[in-house]
Amino acid sequence: MKYVSCPACGKQLFKVSGNCSVEITCSRCRKEIVGVVDEIYMRIFENCRGKNPGQEVSSRCSTDMEALRKQKRTM
Repeated sequence: MKYVSCPACGKQLFKVSGNCSVEITCSRCRKEIVGVVDEIYMRIFENCRGKNPGQEVSSRCSTDMEALRKQKRTM
Protein backbone atom coordinates (compact mmCIF):
# COMPACT_ATOMS: atom_id res chain seq x y z
CA MET A 1 0.00 0.00 0.00
CA LYS A 2 1.40 3.42 -1.01
CA TYR A 3 0.20 6.84 0.08
CA VAL A 4 0.04 9.51 -2.65
CA SER A 5 0.46 13.17 -1.63
CA CYS A 6 0.19 16.43 -3.55
CA PRO A 7 3.67 17.59 -4.69
CA ALA A 8 2.65 21.25 -4.29
CA CYS A 9 1.14 21.37 -0.79
CA GLY A 10 1.78 17.91 0.68
CA LYS A 11 -1.87 17.00 1.36
CA GLN A 12 -2.44 13.24 1.31
CA LEU A 13 -4.69 12.55 -1.68
CA PHE A 14 -5.31 8.79 -1.57
CA LYS A 15 -3.73 5.42 -0.95
CA VAL A 16 -3.23 2.82 -3.63
CA SER A 17 -2.16 -0.78 -3.94
CA GLY A 18 -1.14 -2.17 -7.32
CA ASN A 19 -0.71 -0.26 -10.59
CA CYS A 20 -2.68 2.82 -11.63
CA SER A 21 -2.63 6.05 -13.62
CA VAL A 22 -4.55 8.98 -12.18
CA GLU A 23 -5.47 12.60 -12.85
CA ILE A 24 -6.86 14.39 -9.80
CA THR A 25 -7.34 17.94 -8.51
CA CYS A 26 -5.99 18.61 -5.03
CA SER A 27 -8.77 19.75 -2.73
CA ARG A 28 -6.44 22.05 -0.76
CA CYS A 29 -4.40 23.95 -3.39
CA ARG A 30 -6.55 23.25 -6.50
CA LYS A 31 -3.56 22.07 -8.57
CA GLU A 32 -4.14 19.43 -11.21
CA ILE A 33 -2.04 16.39 -10.29
CA VAL A 34 -1.05 13.55 -12.64
CA GLY A 35 0.41 10.32 -11.35
CA VAL A 36 1.57 6.88 -12.40
CA VAL A 37 1.99 4.24 -9.72
CA ASP A 38 3.40 0.78 -10.39
CA GLU A 39 4.91 -1.92 -8.21
CA ILE A 40 8.33 -0.24 -7.99
CA TYR A 41 7.99 3.47 -8.85
CA MET A 42 5.59 6.27 -8.04
CA ARG A 43 5.72 9.34 -10.33
CA ILE A 44 3.53 12.24 -9.18
CA PHE A 45 3.71 15.71 -10.74
CA GLU A 46 1.68 18.82 -11.49
CA ASN A 47 -0.24 18.76 -14.77
CA CYS A 48 1.06 21.35 -17.26
CA ARG A 49 -0.76 20.07 -20.36
CA GLY A 50 -2.87 22.60 -22.21
CA LYS A 51 -0.79 25.58 -21.05
CA ASN A 52 1.19 27.75 -23.45
CA PRO A 53 4.96 27.79 -22.77
CA GLY A 54 4.97 31.58 -22.24
CA GLN A 55 1.72 31.68 -20.31
CA GLU A 56 1.85 33.22 -16.86
CA VAL A 57 1.14 30.62 -14.20
CA SER A 58 -1.23 31.84 -11.52
CA SER A 59 0.13 31.13 -8.08
CA ARG A 60 -0.68 31.96 -4.52
CA CYS A 61 2.95 33.01 -4.01
CA SER A 62 4.55 35.92 -5.81
CA THR A 63 8.24 36.19 -6.58
CA ASP A 64 8.01 39.82 -7.70
CA MET A 65 9.78 41.56 -4.81
CA GLU A 66 9.19 45.11 -6.12
CA ALA A 67 5.42 44.53 -6.19
CA LEU A 68 5.60 43.07 -2.68
CA ARG A 69 7.46 46.17 -1.39
CA LYS A 70 4.87 48.50 -2.98
CA GLN A 71 2.06 46.46 -1.45
CA LYS A 72 3.63 46.69 2.03
CA ARG A 73 4.14 50.46 1.69
CA THR A 74 0.44 51.00 0.97
CA MET A 75 -0.61 49.04 4.06
